[in-house]
Amino acid sequence: IVGAVDTVFEEARNDVRTEIVFQHRAGTTPLPVWRVSEDRFAEARALFEAGKGKTDQLSSRDYIKWRVSRTLMARHAHQNEHPYYEAELHLVRLGDVAIATNPFELYTDYGVRIKARSPAVQTMVVQLTSDCAAYLPTRRAVAGGGYSARIVDGVVGPEGGDVLVRETVAKLQEMWPPD
Repeated sequence: IVGAVDTVFEEARNDVRTEIVFQHRAGTTPLPVWRVSEDRFAEARALFEAGKGKTDQLSSRDYIKWRVSRTLMARHAHQNEHPYYEAELHLVRLGDVAIATNPFELYTDYGVRIKARSPAVQTMVVQLTSDCAAYLPTRRAVAGGGYSARIVDGVVGPEGGDVLVRETVAKLQEMWPPD
């Protein structure tokens, strides 16, 4: 810690600011929900019906599959009525620093994309704020499969992740108008 302080102390001492820009913007951004396909819904319904009334006889693994099928059926019913998840975002500008919040547990790629495109000198991406919309996987993660990259592990999929990045960056750019 001492080394880090020593590294920047002289520069910081010569750049003391008594007034800095402070802005806070909050709002919701509609992100497309991760849609359960008709084929996936049919598979889920068949699995659910097969286990209905005999869950106490299912192995642990089959019981989990039965519960996942129930979740997929509920998501399918919900998605046509609510095709978008309203993500609450907060953006803060404090001088040259930006803070961008979102309600997801993001795959790192999204945070890196936001930071790389941000007009701020430093951008902090804060996750799991104002809600818990679970994981937000990338296309590559979904293709690889596994925990946190399945449709049951998140409300919004990679398409919504792209929108989240685009909208977050656009809102940050509005806070840093060109000189």
